[in-house]
Amino acid sequence: GFYNIIDARGGLVGASWHSMSLGTFAGLNLIFCVKKLLESQKSKLNKYSWILILIITMLTLFLSGSRTALISAIAGTLFLLIKYFRHDKGRLFNILLITVLVTILTSTMWLTYTSVLSNKMSSSELGGGLTSSRDQLWGDRINEFTSSPLLGVGFGSIDVNISKATPFSKQTGTLEPGSSWLFLLSSTGLFGFFCFLIIFLLKIIRTYKVNNNDSFNAFLLGVLIFFFIHLFSEGYLLSCGEFTFFMFWLTIGINYRNQGHNLSSKL
Repeated sequence: GFYNIIDARGGLVGASWHSMSLGTFAGLNLIFCVKKLLESQKSKLNKYSWILILIITMLTLFLSGSRTALISAIAGTLFLLIKYFRHDKGRLFNILLITVLVTILTSTMWLTYTSVLSNKMSSSELGGGLTSSRDQLWGDRINEFTSSPLLGVGFGSIDVNISKATPFSKQTGTLEPGSSWLFLLSSTGLFGFFCFLIIFLLKIIRTYKVNNNDSFNAFLLGVLIFFFIHLFSEGYLLSCGEFTFFMFWLTIGINYRNQGHNLSSKL
């Protein structure tokens, strides 16, 4: 049952079967909380409620033990604020300054929640570096890419003759590529990689350039930045059926719809 899952995965799962989903959920929710906080300035009850939820989300993010999710969430939140306050840089500076000061002053209250992250970093350093848990997987992807740089080794596939460290199940067909960006490069080659990269980067640039600086556009930019960074060390980009895969491609679709709406309203 649920408690057996927690025991088996060290408490990192939340309500999910996958050991690293909790960090992804918490990271995306942190960005959402900041959006709702920006929208609740006229209601003190809503404002304090979302501050409480934001604090709980941040602590959950620490407890999830995902370094990439933490970095991605912080970057996504930062770009959300940059987008929302891009015409009011003085207020943006004040918010960032207050956030840094509050974080430092309250560090004794939340540092204990970072023990999982600290232990993972210590283990990684003992194993050869901060990225030691991914180094061999990344090495497999690079070797596959060099063997077929233009077209790759096959969409959503690995070459078992080259990939010696990549976990792969012949029964289920599941594998752990170690990085969505490198997996896209190794499986589809330069052609497929740049086709996708152009689409993705255009979404980020156009979302930032939308003149309407409401919280929804800022939220979309924050989520895109979250995924851009998160894809470096998580391999769900081509994993059809996985929740994060669904969230990512849903975000891309919503961005197309949102930008189309803005374009039509200008016309």
